[in-house]
Amino acid sequence: YLTDYFQLKLIVTGSSSFYLKNLFSESLSGRKNVFELFPLDFGEFLIFKEVQAVPWVKTLAELVSLKTRMIILRYQPLLEEYLLTGGFPQAVLADKNSDKGKLLRDILDSYVQIDVKTLSDFKSLDNLEKTVFLLPPRVGQKFDFSKISKELNLSRITLKSYLRFLQETYVAFLLYPFSKSPDREISSRPKLYFCDNGLALALGQLGQGQLLENYVYNSLCSHFSLIYYQRKSGTEIDFIIDKQIGVEVKVFGNNRDLSRLKRMEKTLGLNSSFLISQKLGEESPRETLPAFLLGFLN
Repeated sequence: YLTDYFQLKLIVTGSSSFYLKNLFSESLSGRKNVFELFPLDFGEFLIFKEVQAVPWVKTLAELVSLKTRMIILRYQPLLEEYLLTGGFPQAVLADKNSDKGKLLRDILDSYVQIDVKTLSDFKSLDNLEKTVFLLPPRVGQKFDFSKISKELNLSRITLKSYLRFLQETYVAFLLYPFSKSPDREISSRPKLYFCDNGLALALGQLGQGQLLENYVYNSLCSHFSLIYYQRKSGTEIDFIIDKQIGVEVKVFGNNRDLSRLKRMEKTLGLNSSFLISQKLGEESPRETLPAFLLGFLN
């Protein structure tokens, strides 16, 4: 009514946007634009740090062409800071002496006290909180609903409803595996990722590889459609982009990792593949894509 008769524009954010999207019967078709705002990616992190970025590009192949020694020396240390700080603006802009962990825990507390209490109809918020605290150590791992529901003393249905809510409110994400059968893909165990490295670290401990893989997931998911692939033998590709491009993530990638990835690329009939590495040294293949360059995807 306000838009039609008074030419007003309303910006509806946070929990209100969830209400409009999921609980409001009127679709507002033709009257709304929906924007998804994620935490800062690495490129935006550099802007907030007032550090000049390299030109933005659209493909991983273009990113590889940007790799020079000067760029590596300049941006790699900043990525290490970003992996620990994450992309919530309050934490990025806070001075070095402030308790960034406390800032992030306050963000999480606001989420539980406002969004969860306002939007959900869960009988026990304590169980949802326990579920949230259980997630960060499982980043990059397959999420076993049966095992975790027993651990939390919850039904599988309740646990799945929690995960669905956490996905709808952009806290956690599930990545399903590649399969030629849609039914098989839905039933297979998904891998879990968290919305932000800093927020995950405020909840629990993560290994260096988990932080890196979570960063890569969040860098890619806003640009591409993602799945993962794993054989029964355990051989895995971390991400497959648009069912055409394989991506393997390593803290320190080497020639053996690249050779294995190229064999998997050929076996699966992929168009190309990329080895993404955080740390680069003399043993790193020339084709390695430095992880920090993902921040320059447009």
